[in-house]
Amino acid sequence: MKRLLNINNSILVITSLLVLGSSCKKDYLETSPTNAVSQDDIFKTTTNAWNAINGIHRSLYVQYNGQQDQGGQSKNMIDVDFLGEDLVYPTTSNGWFVGTYRWQSHRNENSTSTPFFNFDFYYGIIANANMIIANIDGASGPDADKKAIKGQALAYRAWSYFQMIQLFAKRFDKTTPNDGLGLSLVLAPTTDKLPRSTVAEVYAQIVTDLNAAITNLTGIPARTNPSHLNVNIAKGIRARVAMAMQDYTTAAQFASEARQGFTLMSAAQYMQGFNNYTNPEWMWGSHQQSDQTTFFFSFFAFMSADFNSTNIRTGPKCINSALFNSIASTDIRKQLWDPTGTNTAFPIPPGGARYPYMNRKFLSAGGSGSSIGDVPIMRVAEMFFIEAEAKARAGGQ
Repeated sequence: MKRLLNINNSILVITSLLVLGSSCKKDYLETSPTNAVSQDDIFKTTTNAWNAINGIHRSLYVQYNGQQDQGGQSKNMIDVDFLGEDLVYPTTSNGWFVGTYRWQSHRNENSTSTPFFNFDFYYGIIANANMIIANIDGASGPDADKKAIKGQALAYRAWSYFQMIQLFAKRFDKTTPNDGLGLSLVLAPTTDKLPRSTVAEVYAQIVTDLNAAITNLTGIPARTNPSHLNVNIAKGIRARVAMAMQDYTTAAQFASEARQGFTLMSAAQYMQGFNNYTNPEWMWGSHQQSDQTTFFFSFFAFMSADFNSTNIRTGPKCINSALFNSIASTDIRKQLWDPTGTNTAFPIPPGGARYPYMNRKFLSAGGSGSSIGDVPIMRVAEMFFIEAEAKARAGGQ
């Protein structure tokens, strides 16, 4: 059985056509449905194959399993924030993410939320990337397009495995063999059951894929959209991976290389709500068009200060007071939270509650009436922080 992908809203479908009985007339059969493309057709040309990579981009912010809390990559981002110590949920609100906040959902192997979603979501991206990697070389079209498409697929596969290995295995420790069980390395289009590889083997494959991605993406024409990956993004992911592996020299090198050509945002842009991927500091982000409404499953439906959802009205997201108090008064980040809970300069949805230390960092691009907003995945500031921390840990200046 081939992996099926939804093509609605420009997501690729790779499917097999059924052979129907001869009792049906040919005229009645639709052998080329408008919402599906066969695997052979999609990889005939690079023009068609671009739809495959665009499908992966789109998959990062669509809804999964009909669940309000499963809006693609933002689900993972929110889960990780709720599992940390910096974010405070002042009420149980309407219940979404409370199990995560209480450290229950991710420890329940039968949960249909955090463990199931992350496993299914990232392996879905890997399956799509594998199909591209296995077929793109045979497509008709410019070599530059082939390299761009293949390089992005390799980077997506590496990124997906890196996201998962941090969730489903022990932390990498360079002082140990890292021979504990990691993930099944699925590196070709297949539905066969595969054994789990070790943590060391998974990280080795991640590095191999990123090195190949960097090779493919080097020198290709500039991308047309920050939702796409380019050589800078591949190097940024490589820097993240090197930090996780405590390879600080490599982390500093790739973080520095990744941010070349980008600039930090201005103070004014910092206060505009983190919802627009044209911000000069955003290296990689998911762009959500205004006609593709995300209703109540988007990042901004849960994390913005102003979208009119029950979750935000009754439970604005706050900062841990200890962290807030540790931020210098001259640091612009201090302006993103209200320690009093009474500052009317901080927007709330109609009828929304105010709580001490509530945020205004994330604002919906559509205001209270729409949860649309671009989602940041990689920023220049992160690369500066990686480089600085890596050099400090390596003993440098």
